[in-house]
Amino acid sequence: DRVSDMITEAGAIFAADDQEAANLLLAEADRMRDVYDELVDALVVSDGVARDAVPRALFYRHLKRITAHLANLLTAVVVPVDKLDYIDEPRNPTP
Repeated sequence: DRVSDMITEAGAIFAADDQEAANLLLAEADRMRDVYDELVDALVVSDGVARDAVPRALFYRHLKRITAHLANLLTAVVVPVDKLDYIDEPRNPTP
């Protein structure tokens, strides 16, 4: 539920170009990504059944990925465009 709310919040923050709110949500996103890592780590060493642990671990990784994408969006609010980390790579690199 919180990730869903964050999607809505991030959209509003981006539209309003609200740097203060972006920094607050970025900090929360960082904390949440750490929590997802801890949850996955706990499943790795648990004595639980793999058929339960694996889907949960994948779900937590998915939530972490969504949260990371939201953080990337919010970074555009707080970091000038010319300072964003962008790597220009060829579309079809040759081997």
